[in-house]
Amino acid sequence: MTFTKEWWIAVLNRTIRTMAQTALGIIGGSLLVSEVDWMTVLSATALAGILCVLMALAGLPETEAIKQIQEQRAVNATNKNKTIAKNKLGEIK
Repeated sequence: MTFTKEWWIAVLNRTIRTMAQTALGIIGGSLLVSEVDWMTVLSATALAGILCVLMALAGLPETEAIKQIQEQRAVNATNKNKTIAKNKLGEIK
């Protein structure tokens, strides 16, 4: 696995979303804001973020999709360049 810029962006995006969901779930479990145990929210949110990053080491589907899109774009660009070259050769003849 390579730690590309795309991988880090995907991990950051996923981690922030996971941490926000964890915090909202714990806060939402309280009837009043004054009843929220903020240390529990903080520790559970931090743990969720750490676990999310560790799970990302196993692989991220987002980065695989980005890789496939980039490969397809490269193939399309190559095909386009071949078509342009053939058209130019046709004009020369």
